[in-house]
Amino acid sequence: REVMNREVISAHVLDDQEAVSQTMARYDFLALPVVDDENRILGIVTVDDIVDVIQSEAVEDLQLMGAVSPTEEPYHTLSLLMRVRKRLGWLILLFFAQILSASVIQHFSSMIDQVVALTWFVTLLISTGGNAGSQSSAIIVSGLAAGQIRPRQWWRIVLRESIVGIVIGTLLGLLLFSRAVMVDAGIFVALTAGISMFLIVVFATMIGTLIPLILRRLGLDPALTSSPFIATISDITGLLIYFNIARLFWAKISGM
Repeated sequence: REVMNREVISAHVLDDQEAVSQTMARYDFLALPVVDDENRILGIVTVDDIVDVIQSEAVEDLQLMGAVSPTEEPYHTLSLLMRVRKRLGWLILLFFAQILSASVIQHFSSMIDQVVALTWFVTLLISTGGNAGSQSSAIIVSGLAAGQIRPRQWWRIVLRESIVGIVIGTLLGLLLFSRAVMVDAGIFVALTAGISMFLIVVFATMIGTLIPLILRRLGLDPALTSSPFIATISDITGLLIYFNIARLFWAKISGM
C-alpha cells in the first residue's frame, strides 16, 4: 500500500482516440490503461498505437482543411468515381456560396459603372481577407489539435487574434492606400480601399478564430473550417464591406 498509487491516469474505453493521444503526450507515457465504467482494466494503449492515431488524424485534418471529405483508403486505390465524390460535395456548396459574391457585385453595379477604379482592388481585397482568415483558422485548429488551446479560454484567444488582426490590417490598409494613390485611382478610391482592407483583415481574422472554437464547443472537428470555406465567407463579407464603404463616401461626395 505504501507504493500504491490510487489515482491512476487512464483512458475510458469510449474516449476519443485524439484525446487519448493528447493525454499520453501530456504525461510522456509509453502506455496507458484503458478502463470501463466500473474502472476495470480492459487493456492498454501503447506509443505505437498512438503514432498510428496521430498519422491518421493528421491526414484527416489536412483533407478536411482542403475541403475534401476524408478517406482512409490509399490514394492509388481510389476509383475515379470515389475521388470525384470526395471533392464534389464541398465544391458544390462553395459554388452556391460564391453566387452570393456575384450578387453583391451585381447589386452595386451602377456605382461601379460610375467609378470603374473601384474594380482595380476587388481581387486584392478579397484574396487578402481569405488569406488572413485561413492563417488564423490554421493556427487555432493546430493549437486545438495539440492541446495548446482550450475552448474555455476563448476570450483570451479572440483578444490576442483581434490585436494581431488590427496591427496587420492597419499596415496592409496603409500599404494599399499608398498603392492606390500611386496609380492615380483618386483619393475617394484610395480611402475606400485602405479602410476596407483594415476592416476586412480584422473581420477575416475574427472569423478564422471563432469558427474552429465554436465547432470544438459543439463537439465537431475544428478542421471542418476548411481554407476554401473561410475564404468564401471572407469573399462575401469583404465585398459587402468594400462596396458599402464606397457607397457611404460616394453619397457624401455626390451631396457636396
